[in-house]
Amino acid sequence: MALPIDSSGAKNNVQGWGSSVSYGKRYTCFALLNISARGEDDDGKSAEMAPTPADKLAEITKLIEETKADLGGLCMHFSVETLDDLTAKQAEKAKAMLIAKRAQMQKAAKS
Repeated sequence: MALPIDSSGAKNNVQGWGSSVSYGKRYTCFALLNISARGEDDDGKSAEMAPTPADKLAEITKLIEETKADLGGLCMHFSVETLDDLTAKQAEKAKAMLIAKRAQMQKAAKS
């Protein structure tokens, strides 16, 4: 199957080639094995928009309390009104930011 280099997004030529090869393998396999898929492939975009589970929100809330982080600033950073509005992907980023802040605080306290 001859495919052009995928030039969508901010890919360089090697990444575009890799993307095309990946899609080509998938669709060739589907055709050879007569596999049909339901729904449209959205490259994981729907997963990015998934809501954050309650246990993850509880972890973030605990980290906010531990680090005395600015809740309003965190919400503003992610363009949401409340923590409940964070997508699962945003929540992972927020958690990582707060863990890094906690580590910095612990390091400063040891100094």
